[in-house]
Amino acid sequence: MYLDSQDFHKSEIGNGEFDITNGKNGNNVISYEIDHSLTFPDKTYEVILISDDLVTKTTQLFGFKSDDAITSIINWFNQKYDKKLDIHDFEWLSNSDAYYDEDYDDEEYYD
Repeated sequence: MYLDSQDFHKSEIGNGEFDITNGKNGNNVISYEIDHSLTFPDKTYEVILISDDLVTKTTQLFGFKSDDAITSIINWFNQKYDKKLDIHDFEWLSNSDAYYDEDYDDEEYYD
């Protein structure tokens, strides 16, 4: 599969969580996290965060719809890292390099 041929590297975060980067010092393309419930302190949830770039590349290469690309990536991840995640465990991986100004108002730009 396409994902097996990529130069992905796994880096441990701790507590069973880890990131998958594109290249040894590359950007995160997938993160695996264990979130704790706010209402049930003993309940945890596994979450897979996938970058938009990886989903876009997969859709472009294989003509998948986004949901099919995400499912394909999750299935690859499950096989590679012995997990049992599905589309309900998916969230978008935010680009930490992006700059978002909370005080920015689009309407002021166009005035």
